[in-house]
Amino acid sequence: MIRSARVNWSKLWLHCVVGVSLVMLIMGLIPVKSRYWYLFHFAWENNVAAWWSGMLLLIAALHAFDGYVLLERSKPNVAQGWAAISLILTVLSIDEIGSIHERMDRVLHLGTWWSLLPFALILLSLLGYALVSFWLAREPLRKVALLAFAFALFGTVAFQEFLEHHIAWASWTAVVRGFIEEGTELLGILILLSVCMGNSRGIFGGRNGPSPTLELIHVLRAPILVMSLTAAPFLAYLSAVWPDQWRGHPASWLAAALFLFAALGNAKRFLEYGDSLSVSDWGLVLLCGAASVCSVACRPTYSIDFPVAGTNLRALVFFLLSLPTCVLLIFGSRYAKKTRLSAAIAVAGLVSFALFHTSLFTLYALPALVGIPVYYVSSARNQRPEALASDHGAPHPMPEPVARQGIAFDYERLKNE
Repeated sequence: MIRSARVNWSKLWLHCVVGVSLVMLIMGLIPVKSRYWYLFHFAWENNVAAWWSGMLLLIAALHAFDGYVLLERSKPNVAQGWAAISLILTVLSIDEIGSIHERMDRVLHLGTWWSLLPFALILLSLLGYALVSFWLAREPLRKVALLAFAFALFGTVAFQEFLEHHIAWASWTAVVRGFIEEGTELLGILILLSVCMGNSRGIFGGRNGPSPTLELIHVLRAPILVMSLTAAPFLAYLSAVWPDQWRGHPASWLAAALFLFAALGNAKRFLEYGDSLSVSDWGLVLLCGAASVCSVACRPTYSIDFPVAGTNLRALVFFLLSLPTCVLLIFGSRYAKKTRLSAAIAVAGLVSFALFHTSLFTLYALPALVGIPVYYVSSARNQRPEALASDHGAPHPMPEPVARQGIAFDYERLKNE
């Protein structure tokens, strides 16, 4: 049974994603008046549901980037098409959590829909380029059709939003319209995820072995770190001063993405080879996953009162998550001791500072700034040869057919492996 599960990890993963999505979607139909229930309601922002849909889009973007890595040398036009798809999905992920398109009129002042037109044209141009590249390269028609259909579903969501604001609806239709709108978007996301997964190897490709397996996390580690460190203060300031605090915020997306990358980085041996992970690895995966969720669902405006004094809920949550994270970074990692210790000190210092400085800017910047050193260690430690060791200490041999040049893979030789 265990062996069968290892062979079918990709199907199990996709079925679990579909199951969780359906449960959360159906929860939106149940009229329960509870703020805890709203955590799982897709019609609301800054909750678990928003994190779920946003991160699914980001994971699909990682799978799409694997297509670029896999085909960069053998089929460059198709590879660039996958890179365009990855960029589109990343932008949609940012918008899903950061509520960008809802605020565009306040930036451009062209009207609600006209303000979206420049960005829609850019995304549609990238999509058209990708689909034409696939078509000219004679990629499977089913793949091209599914990609086109999934993005068409996103287009219908925009049309549904237009109807929502231009037609007087009866109050009882709100729940049904929300279910249809969010269900349409989720269906598009799930179709994209299933199609893009075909680019990845490891447990996602039905066979264990060499990369690409969510390769973007590792091959673009330095650019991600530099851009995150540069963008974190700006996005925190933007999130703090932007009106509509109940809307999503871009700083939350950045933090959630960094912690998600850290979780996936710690799970590299499992994702690439189906190996069991150590207790410390699983601990870091779970802690980073929890921090990713809390970066979105735990709002900076929430506070908690104690008998002696009160504190900010987000600062407290990240303080509690940072304690075991620092311990595992120091004692559970295989990476260089000085690097692990420096990362733990940075995490502890940032979280301790936030406990006593609860300005909105600090609270928005905190998760991303903490996520940077955690992601750095979690991704870098898995680049070392010993990080690829099996449970019995024997390193996995790196197959000769996978010859790297930059980040390209020899597709034809890998296909015949």
